[in-house]
Amino acid sequence: MCELLINKNIIMKVFVAEKREKGGISPTDYHWCDDNDLLMFGQFQIGKGNPSEVSMCGIQSRKFTTHILVKDLKINEEFYKELITDSVEKSMGCSIDRDGNYEIEMGFSQHFNINDIMKELLKKASCFSDNEKVKCFGRELSAMAV
Repeated sequence: MCELLINKNIIMKVFVAEKREKGGISPTDYHWCDDNDLLMFGQFQIGKGNPSEVSMCGIQSRKFTTHILVKDLKINEEFYKELITDSVEKSMGCSIDRDGNYEIEMGFSQHFNINDIMKELLKKASCFSDNEKVKCFGRELSAMAV
């Protein structure tokens, strides 16, 4: 079982965008994101009757990719949270309170928490090795076969 380990002064495993040949994951993969952009879960893909396939989204670029790589980066959790918070506030036009809570109107009000998002990303990334290529289906991530 993967354990989440968050500390101010450690190298953390995070997801980053990686440029690679189209078709490396599937014939419909794509890479519109900036290379090495930190990633978070992004948009739903509705294709072939499966609305649960999800790409990941660049935290800085807010563009999408299926080219996901795990990297060991020296980044502290406060800065990582700031990056995610800034990205969500700018892209969703919402305000995030000091406890990390925010809501998005999607025909109904949906509640989210930045702390939960960050912890989920760090926990999932911790299950992989440095430089390991990952594929994403929904919020389920798995190593790519080499």
